[in-house]
Amino acid sequence: MTDYGYEYVIDNNTLTQLKRSQRASEFFREKAHIPSEVLHEAQGFPDVEDLRRNEYPTTPEVLSILVEVMATVPVNDTRLVDLYANRGNADPLLIACAIGGQRGSDELLFGPTWVVVSGDKAVQAKAVEFGIEVRTNDQFTEMLEGRAPVDLDGERCQRNVIDAEDVDAGLEAEMAEPACDGERWTATEDDMTPIPADTPTS
Repeated sequence: MTDYGYEYVIDNNTLTQLKRSQRASEFFREKAHIPSEVLHEAQGFPDVEDLRRNEYPTTPEVLSILVEVMATVPVNDTRLVDLYANRGNADPLLIACAIGGQRGSDELLFGPTWVVVSGDKAVQAKAVEFGIEVRTNDQFTEMLEGRAPVDLDGERCQRNVIDAEDVDAGLEAEMAEPACDGERWTATEDDMTPIPADTPTS
């Protein structure tokens, strides 16, 4: 992997999917950022002390952005965070860290792109809502294993499908095979599986 123009903010469900050797890889050590609250959730990991080297601290700036994120979440929407069920407490902070990183990057001439890595569709949707790129756990794992380019644009494409008519927009991210010249990819309404655009529909 030679493209170092990306920084990755990692969810706990991503850490769980990765092997310890992958979490110890040079690429992970250099490009992964783990929010403090995610580290708290991962405190049972045998390598948690090593993971602390990648901590993205909860700074006053992050807390300020967190207020922005939570302001976009309806009171009765428990998909991103459900305090009563003690679920998703780190998710808004994950997004706030990525936004903070991207805002800092935007001040640079050639700053990196900040990306949220998560298997949680509510997290993915909220990140896209704030203009943050998303990678699924499988996509990130493939990058670590060298089976996919760091930049998915070109050889492979990531599909962020948002239902614009639904105020609580959902997201699906799918990996598509390389498209030929003049060919584009679309998705079915039901399962969002990529299909060639010229495929007849019933």
